[in-house]
Amino acid sequence: DALPIWYQKNENVLKHSMKGPTVDGTGCLITNYFLQLTPTAFHFNMEFVCMVTHKNLPRSIKKNIYLPLEAQPPVASEMKVTPAEPKSDTKVCMEIQVSDFAPKDIEVKWFKAWREFHKEVSLSEPKIGGNGLYFATSKVEFIPRQCDNDVYIRCEVTHRTTKKVFEKTCQLKLTGCTTKDEERSEE
Repeated sequence: DALPIWYQKNENVLKHSMKGPTVDGTGCLITNYFLQLTPTAFHFNMEFVCMVTHKNLPRSIKKNIYLPLEAQPPVASEMKVTPAEPKSDTKVCMEIQVSDFAPKDIEVKWFKAWREFHKEVSLSEPKIGGNGLYFATSKVEFIPRQCDNDVYIRCEVTHRTTKKVFEKTCQLKLTGCTTKDEERSEE
């Protein structure tokens, strides 16, 4: 009997089935082997290998297969600001959800006006969601000063595979600070 083994990233994949053997019109035996898999973004451009061994074969038969999954650019939520009413000299966290993308090669940058944040930024490891695509969360934490009132905070997301870049912006309104327009109207 022929013995099929399916591999994914050099690991044995157990969920497979077989049809046959049947005899074709020339008298040869035909057996079909099927890998049972619900593909997700994790499987993007992944190689699967089916290896069949039999005592009468001088060497195993090996077939490489790639899943033709389409790259999906991410979608981003609106920015969440915590606390909802930030104050100067008090830590602020700005957060964005990035979802529905494949593969997981995203880059997220945060800016205050045009200055890029570096150490203050975090990006969670992308995980597979219920729809089979990746999602992740990015945050920036910083302590705004009074001069940061009305400044724009911008989050830029780049998906390298699809070459899509998009951004979300939020104007920082600090509680207890006057805006530049209010200062001008008082003069």
